[in-house]
Amino acid sequence: MLNNRHAPRRQKGFTIVEIVVVIVVIGVIGVVVNMANSQAIHRAKATDVAKAFQTVEGALTNWHIKQAWSTWKTENELGFPNATYPSATANVQIDWLLGNTGIPENNGLREYLNINDLPARSLGQIRYDNDGDVLGDPCTDVSNGVNLQISNTKQFFTEVDNIIDKGDGQCGKVALCDTSFTCILYRLGTQSTDFKAN
Repeated sequence: MLNNRHAPRRQKGFTIVEIVVVIVVIGVIGVVVNMANSQAIHRAKATDVAKAFQTVEGALTNWHIKQAWSTWKTENELGFPNATYPSATANVQIDWLLGNTGIPENNGLREYLNINDLPARSLGQIRYDNDGDVLGDPCTDVSNGVNLQISNTKQFFTEVDNIIDKGDGQCGKVALCDTSFTCILYRLGTQSTDFKAN
């Protein structure tokens, strides 16, 4: 007869190795999910920036048409104070245009644009830039012409460029602002006379 007293007993539960393997697998899954989530959030913010540019362009275009303006108005023509480049406050902030009751025509912009409907506004200030100058080479000139700018959006440039310009880099409708800034600019025209009623 066999003696079962000396036979090793199987203990219930998991070994340390099994527990470590489970923890590592859970950690890897967590990292992958977090990376995918971060990329999705980044793409969503880039889409918000692209939509904001297109929405503001449409609103400004409709506003210019309503006023029977045949050119993009300069910052000085819109009455924005201190419209002298390169002042940090030189570009007309869309908020200012919407709230300036001193220029009756500006109140009409509210018909076409509710600034609170623009998710990209939480990323940075939306600005209108038209000093009356002319855009030179679009691949190298990032400060002239008629532009919209959204500050603090540089990290979304590649995605915004892919959405609007199919990834053509600096040379299309979308470009990075001067390297010392953190904004993306959206070209409305090379000069004031480029205004087109859609």
